[in-house]
Amino acid sequence: MESGGAQRQLVQLAIQLKNRAYNVELMCWNKGGKDGKIFETELIRHGVCFKCLSKLENKYLRIFNLNSYIKKYRPDVVISYYPIASMMLSIGHIFNRTYKLIVSERSMTRYISSKVILKYNLYRLADAVVPNSHQEGQFIISHFNFLDKMTHIINNYVDTD
Repeated sequence: MESGGAQRQLVQLAIQLKNRAYNVELMCWNKGGKDGKIFETELIRHGVCFKCLSKLENKYLRIFNLNSYIKKYRPDVVISYYPIASMMLSIGHIFNRTYKLIVSERSMTRYISSKVILKYNLYRLADAVVPNSHQEGQFIISHFNFLDKMTHIINNYVDTD
């Protein structure tokens, strides 16, 4: 896990859910460099289970291994934070509908490309799409109106301490 803004939001979400007595497990397939260790330490300090799944490093088998892990873990809800992971989880959700899938959209889409079309069409397989800005939410709704009822804008967490 790298040390970017999206990772910071993911870590804060995991900690806040844990503080509200939810059973939280954060998974990744790449721990990242030493900067990512900061977040790992923060998660452990707050009692959040953090797993780096080495089986997910193989990009050709990742979707199957990810879905297999989710079937074994049996979560109520899966929140995905990255486009590739969200797309893979959306495909996996076709075969395993035992959990709610929330895909978090963290980008600012400027134009329609074939990748954008594929991504948002796969997101229709999720239960909710959560962009972190009103601009991205409006983009999604105006270009992919089939996601209108499942798009919920949640702005980024701000730590005021």
